[in-house]
Amino acid sequence: MQRMQLSREDFDNPEVAGAVNPTPTTVTSRSHPEPNPTAPTPGPPHTYAPTPGSRLSGINSMVCDIAVNGNQMCGQPVRSQIALRRHIRNAHPGATLNPFRTNIPQAERIRAKSYALKRWILSRGWRTARYVKEPGEGPMYGIIQDYCNFLEQLAQEDDDFAQQFGTEFHRPRLGKPPTPPSAPKRKRAPPKKGHKATGSRKQPARARRCCRVVPETA
Repeated sequence: MQRMQLSREDFDNPEVAGAVNPTPTTVTSRSHPEPNPTAPTPGPPHTYAPTPGSRLSGINSMVCDIAVNGNQMCGQPVRSQIALRRHIRNAHPGATLNPFRTNIPQAERIRAKSYALKRWILSRGWRTARYVKEPGEGPMYGIIQDYCNFLEQLAQEDDDFAQQFGTEFHRPRLGKPPTPPSAPKRKRAPPKKGHKATGSRKQPARARRCCRVVPETA
């Protein structure tokens, strides 16, 4: 699989800086609320929720960004757009609308979606977003992982970029807490001379038996 070739100009440009998220025609990333969080079961695939949802972009982080708990989002990572739509349809019915045609050219829609996603990552929105289920770095070899890898490498090589945008774009890695050091074992003092090796504690004194000398008879 051929990897995308990226440069600083792909992120540091007026189009990305001025990108709107959600875009006028679609939702690319960030929190979009779930209009029916208490819906018992999802309806038919082509029915609309009482409260209209948002359109799901074909260019997104491949992580479910449906708001489910106040300012927290779902966070379920997926490997394909089909899997993402299926997850949203089953877990968050009515949160997104079925796609429909618009008068905006396809190339323009793709650019707008790409700009919005890049701005979200560049502005550290992805890094600081709150998720119910921690998505980590997102799907392996996904677009958001590629973007973050490139930006962090660029920050190491370009001091001006690092000063302007920072050096970390991946989500913080949740490491295991350090294992507390075990308590040192007490060293026993060497046994004193004259004591038995069975232990250092003194054995209780035993009563002495009185011996009577019996005289020998002739």
